[in-house]
Formats: sequence, C-alpha cells, structure tokens
Amino acid sequence: MPIKASSGGQLGGGGASGSGAVSSVNTKTGAVVLSSTDIAEGTSNLYFTNSRWDARLTAKSTDNLSEGSTNKYFSNSLARNAVSAGTGLSYDISTGTFSTNISPSTTDNVAEGVSNLYYTNARFDTRLGQSNLAQLSNVVDTIPATGQALVWNGNSWAPGTAGDIEGGGSGVFRAVVQVDYDPSGNLLSVSVLGGGITAAIATATSTIAAVIFTFVGSVCAPLGVQVYGYQRVNNVYVTRALGSDFSSRTLAGGGSSGSPDAFGPFNPSVNTMTLSLTKALTGATASVGQTTHCVVQFLLSST
Repeated sequence: MPIKASSGGQLGGGGASGSGAVSSVNTKTGAVVLSSTDIAEGTSNLYFTNSRWDARLTAKSTDNLSEGSTNKYFSNSLARNAVSAGTGLSYDISTGTFSTNISPSTTDNVAEGVSNLYYTNARFDTRLGQSNLAQLSNVVDTIPATGQALVWNGNSWAPGTAGDIEGGGSGVFRAVVQVDYDPSGNLLSVSVLGGGITAAIATATSTIAAVIFTFVGSVCAPLGVQVYGYQRVNNVYVTRALGSDFSSRTLAGGGSSGSPDAFGPFNPSVNTMTLSLTKALTGATASVGQTTHCVVQFLLSST
C-alpha cells in the first residue's frame, strides 16, 4: 500500500521526529477512505468468493462437523440402545440380536386371536353337528323319502331303496312321483313320493307337459313304468301303461351315436327318461276350476 510523504517531510513513528504529512494513500489524496476493492489480494489472507466457498464445502463431510445434542449421528450403539425386547423375547445389545426366551416355542405360549381360532375337539364336534350329509362331496343333495337309505349309484351316494342290503331282498324296488296339474292342465309341480329317483319339469304347457326322470338309486333302466291318472270327481285312479300315444317316452342312450350305454354301464345322471304326461294321456280329470294330478310308478333295481 504505497504511502507518499509530502516534500521536506519524513514518515516516522515512536520517537522519530518529523513534521511532514501523508500526501496520498494508494494514489488517493485528501480524506482517504479505503475498502477491500482498493487493496490488492495478498497470498495468505484471501478474499471470499462463492466458488472458493463451494469448492471448500464440497471437500468436507460429516466428519468435519461436531455432533449436536439433539440431532445425533447414526451409530450401532445408539441404534441398539434405542431397542428393547417385549414379553417372550430377549435382546442382546452388543450384537443387536433378538431371541425367544420361551422354551419350547409353541402355540401354548401364543394367545388366541378373534379370527384364527385354535382347534379343539369341542369345536369340531359342534361344527360337525351343524353339518349334513349333502356337504360331503360324494353325496347327492337330494332330500330322501321316508324309508330310503343312501345307495351307491355308480358315481355318488344318493337316496334310494336299500334293496338287499340286509339280505334276503332281490334289489328290486319301486320309485313313485306325483305330477300336479293346474285347472288348465299346465304342470304345477312334481314331487317324489318314494324311491331312488328325482324328477323335474321339462315343459309345463298343457299340450306337452314333459317331465324328466333321473333314476339315482338304480343300476339299470326302468324294469317297468305305470301311469295312474287321478279322476278327482270320482276319487279314483285310472291306470295307463306307456303306449305309442305318449308323444314323448324316451330314455337317453348315453355314450355316443352308434355306441349307447343305457343298457351297458348305466349312468343315472346321463340315462334319464323323458315322458309326456298331459292330462289326456294320463286320464287325469277334474271339474272346471279344479286341480288334479297323476302318479307315475317305476320298477327299478339296485343290483
């Protein structure tokens, strides 16, 4: 920083003597005011710049920052000290390892929740008592008639006549179905009165009135079929054997065309029978506005 003395003067300090005055500082005269802009940067005390700050900061890490009292740095010891074990567990703070202190570890030591319940004999017995046979995969879901038993039909267990299960019987049994008509002759309903059979209305109109029969308790096609028409006014049944005047009296052949199995390995679920059971065909009658019915009786075999 050049400082120039006035002519005839002398700069000095302490005990030095002289009467001169400074005429200029860094080429400035008069009442001189200096800032860092007027002073050249030296080699040691450097001026601040953003680039110098950024470069210096980039070279630093958390190793250069002292840990505060609140925001702690991570360490294994701090993490392990913050963890504790609950009931049934132990914790090794030196290794950070949990282990069970229940020996042996079984469900006896785990409380039962509200959804996943533990098995007990009492619970099983209660649930079994609330079940029925139809819930078994190989039992037909058909309500049996009085006196029927479960009979194997080749595919599943189904209600049917027990035949010679107890010995001495021939295995031949009868199945009976009632078909109800409304006053106009349309089919109202069908109901099984007994035997290993099911029945369902195929066409309800009075001119066709077709019913499909499935012989769930039989191992063969029906040995005989008899139709009884109820004449309500006289309270009598008239009997009719199936004849050519029954417009539908078919037994499904099963198997394939040219290779039927109705009279081979009989399959009740496939070899079903369809009958037209109009009032006229069955002989059922009633007064105007009255209902009536017919009864169809099949002779079947369980052996």
